[in-house]
Amino acid sequence: MRVLGLDIGGANIKAATDSAEALSIPLEIWRSPDRLIDVLVPIMDRFSQAEMLAVTMTAELADCFATKADGIDRVLRTIEVVAGKRPICVWQTSGEFVSTHEAREEPRLTAAANWHALATFVGRLSPRGASRWSMAYRCRRAARTSNVCNRVNWSTAESDALRCVP
Repeated sequence: MRVLGLDIGGANIKAATDSAEALSIPLEIWRSPDRLIDVLVPIMDRFSQAEMLAVTMTAELADCFATKADGIDRVLRTIEVVAGKRPICVWQTSGEFVSTHEAREEPRLTAAANWHALATFVGRLSPRGASRWSMAYRCRRAARTSNVCNRVNWSTAESDALRCVP
């Protein structure tokens, strides 16, 4: 399954695929939250082969939204429009992907979860008990072999994401 990761930030919208393509598009969400769709449509066009979306966000913290829950709802409604029939899974600080419905139900776990997603991913790169030196070696080696650690193993993330498909 082809996965498109989206990080909807307050100043930039980031997208990355399971084949290591990535881009970042500036959008000051606090100035014009209604422009989010204008940024997401071309991203979805560029990555039209994506079969599933995995989402994190911090845009919901922008002061243009009354509450975190309001921001989460507005961001997710926009993503749902551009996603069409593709399943959408949202990362929470509980350490799992959930449906958009569950993400809305637990805004405290959904808000600003991007740091947790990255930390979880990096943690999974290193086997339990590996020394910090062996982890540093792996990271340096990956950086030398590719600009963007070109082959990401999404098997664990994908299986987690598949659990939230309605």
